[in-house]
Amino acid sequence: MIEYNDLKEKWKDFDVKFNLKSIFIGGGTPSLAKTKTIDSLVSNIKKNFNIKDNNNIEITMECNPTSIEIEKLQKLQNVINRISIGIQSFKSDDLKFLGRTHSSNEAINAIEVANSLFEKVNFDLIYGRHVNQTVRDWEEELKYALSFSSGHMSLYNLTIEKNTDFYKRVHNASSNRKIILPSSDTLYDMYNRTIDVMNDHGYTQYEVSNFASSVENESVHNLNYWNFGDYIGLGAGASSRVTYPNNQRLERVQIKEPNKYISSLLPEFSHYLPQRKSKIDDKKIENILTKEESVEELLLLGLRTKYGVSLDLLGEYIDDKEPLRIFNQDVINQLFDEKYITIDDKTIQMTRKGMVLLDSVLLYLLNDMKL
Repeated sequence: MIEYNDLKEKWKDFDVKFNLKSIFIGGGTPSLAKTKTIDSLVSNIKKNFNIKDNNNIEITMECNPTSIEIEKLQKLQNVINRISIGIQSFKSDDLKFLGRTHSSNEAINAIEVANSLFEKVNFDLIYGRHVNQTVRDWEEELKYALSFSSGHMSLYNLTIEKNTDFYKRVHNASSNRKIILPSSDTLYDMYNRTIDVMNDHGYTQYEVSNFASSVENESVHNLNYWNFGDYIGLGAGASSRVTYPNNQRLERVQIKEPNKYISSLLPEFSHYLPQRKSKIDDKKIENILTKEESVEELLLLGLRTKYGVSLDLLGEYIDDKEPLRIFNQDVINQLFDEKYITIDDKTIQMTRKGMVLLDSVLLYLLNDMKL
């Protein structure tokens, strides 16, 4: 808890208080850690934060569907209460294509074991994987996945990141290794079919890529991000956001390389740890976001959800009781008239039509914003 104590020291003059609502153990493969390590981590976090109701705090852990990790879940049943499993596909060929080491049978077994141990289980799937995946293929796989779901699924379009093997194979690989992705029209149809199938099975799209069968099954932790809540990230590369009473918002991003991160907290052990060379300037980032950065983050996160952005909260950050004035009125009227957004006395929200083109609508909305 060295990093947390360092943060507390910085906040002592700002009267920052936390009531803990959730713990999320993720990044990498935390389920490979020893069960006593996970238990100790959760216990120490609980000792250092205010918790109104120990029984209602959401404690999530990410895991992969390999047999080694699944065996640990039973030992963690009294430590965590929500599991998030990285399935990505139920098709063996596509799992190999995505670089996953588990099989489709292991994926099914992982979900069934998790469902037997935990009330809340999430798993994810990826669509738009390659040009050979059709809308019908995706619909059939999605319906098959729903037969195992206990109330929450995360459904993502495949994203190709720069400086990865996938990126090279999409953009400049030789023909025998080149990946051809589905057309934008096919992806549009896949996304709309996803919403229809999930709605038909009683699931609500509460965030652009997340679906739940009830409000109780929605992710408390992720909603806190999207609703512009405060959070503390502990560990290599972890991000934090903390709002001071004057609405200034602290951004903190830790050193990414694990050994370098450990050495920064425990310099006396640095000579035991090999220091890897990094191509990036790997330093801890810590600064106060500008008003423009805070408002942009508020809108980018909040408009991803069915709950939208509170106009009162937006007004607090810009110190204006009529916060819609920051937008280009021609733009906001056009988006409203063409049914990409809805606006009432309390919120601004995306419609289903707006969600489908979320990135484009957000760019258009924020482009002429003036504070």
